Amino acid sequence: VLVQLHTRAAQIREDYLDDVRSAIGHYERVLSVDPQNVDAVNALERAYQASSQYRELANVFLAKADLLSEPDAQRQYLFRAAMLHEEVLDQPEAAIEVYERALRVDSDDLTALGKLAQLYQGQQNWDKLLHVYGRMTDVVSEPDEKKRLHLEKGAIYERELGQRDKAIETYQRVLDIDPDDATALSRLDALYEQDGRAEELLSVLEREADLAGDESQALGLRYRIGE
Repeated sequence: VLVQLHTRAAQIREDYLDDVRSAIGHYERVLSVDPQNVDAVNALERAYQASSQYRELANVFLAKADLLSEPDAQRQYLFRAAMLHEEVLDQPEAAIEVYERALRVDSDDLTALGKLAQLYQGQQNWDKLLHVYGRMTDVVSEPDEKKRLHLEKGAIYERELGQRDKAIETYQRVLDIDPDDATALSRLDALYEQDGRAEELLSVLEREADLAGDESQALGLRYRIGE
């Protein structure tokens, strides 16, 4: 009975008196009594949208995701909530929590993983960014995308964390996919030279010379090989 009374009162406030604020209060009372009330959730979604109450709207999107059974529909509302936290409310940590929640719906969701990568990069949270890139590498099937992710990871190990051994290992994974990748060869060239690893450096220089696009570049590499 209480739910019905508050629902009717909210409808009157909203439809006839144009009193959205009071209608919201009634719909919120409905949810306090019946958290699974879909009509109240839908009404609050509409009211919060109309009144630009974006924090509350994000919470309603999360509540609605809980009420939905289809994974795609759940993801849709989770992404809406995350977008509000990220782009409107400037709450990256809250956005991260929601994208992680989306991954509990679908652990292979590349959209959620990509958004997490952007947020962690913005925070310069390199360890978590590396973890996300690792998950993405396991999911993607295209060789070029796998290469790109390994190159991103290698750059983080090399430039941000100063972990040259990890960087070398990661660049070598690129060459496992494409032995002719110029970027991976170039970075291994530099790292092997820095570490004085002559045998590995020689192998990379020979490969770079074979792939050189012009004669002057090839001669320069051959000169280094002969040193």
